[in-house]
Amino acid sequence: MRKCLIFILILGLLCPASASAAERKYLALIYDGCPRELSSLLDGLEKRNARMTFFLREEDSRKAETLLNQGHELGILTDAGPKLSRREIAGELKAREQQINAQVRLLQTTAGCSDGMRQVAKALGFSFVVPAGNLRALS
Repeated sequence: MRKCLIFILILGLLCPASASAAERKYLALIYDGCPRELSSLLDGLEKRNARMTFFLREEDSRKAETLLNQGHELGILTDAGPKLSRREIAGELKAREQQINAQVRLLQTTAGCSDGMRQVAKALGFSFVVPAGNLRALS
């Protein structure tokens, strides 16, 4: 809850609800998973006409429709790691996209990235997004 409140405070400072088009500031917002306080976060974003990219874990897939309807972008957050075969990785990504029920082209992995995963993801049209603190994930 505290993280969500801090985030909304920062969002309010950067993107006040009353800002004119000339005063608007842009910030890339990415959230790994869905916070427990999702409704509060979505309300704050809606008041500011702001959009985010949510990287959904498997258990968060049921929230995809709500997020898409509000104009947010979705990505897949997976722990499918280097120990999986190319076939298993492809199966995982396709299954996750079906769960979300939308075409998703952003991918983030929590378990590192093998050459096989890079090749499969590229063949399926995914782009990797690497958090600034985790640049080793693609090495």
